[in-house]
Amino acid sequence: LTKAEADKWMLTITIPTYEKQVEEIVKVPLTKAQKFALISFCHNSGRNNLRKLVNQKDRLNDGNYLLTCAMIEKYDNASGNSVSGLSKRRLWEAGLFASGIDERSSKPKNEGGENKNKPPFSPDDV
Repeated sequence: LTKAEADKWMLTITIPTYEKQVEEIVKVPLTKAQKFALISFCHNSGRNNLRKLVNQKDRLNDGNYLLTCAMIEKYDNASGNSVSGLSKRRLWEAGLFASGIDERSSKPKNEGGENKNKPPFSPDDV
């Protein structure tokens, strides 16, 4: 598998698969950055962990963007132990998610004329 083939697979199969799962599970508006963070989280942690992350009381689907951001970092365990690589990934995802939160309102930033039908990634993003 070449890098070009892997990139194509990621952009045409993998990302759209997890993007669809995020769209099915998350019931509140997301910025592009928040959506990217949750696609990455779902790809790495799975659909069930995404459900737990966003559906528990006072989490994302209840409109609590800040707590959800903080909770992303808690999903860094494998076999009951914290894993450095997962911790780094969760910190990156939490930071990306947080970049989409308006500090004054704790709600998603207004991204203006974002085209909702545009795929979240393009080959130029790779």
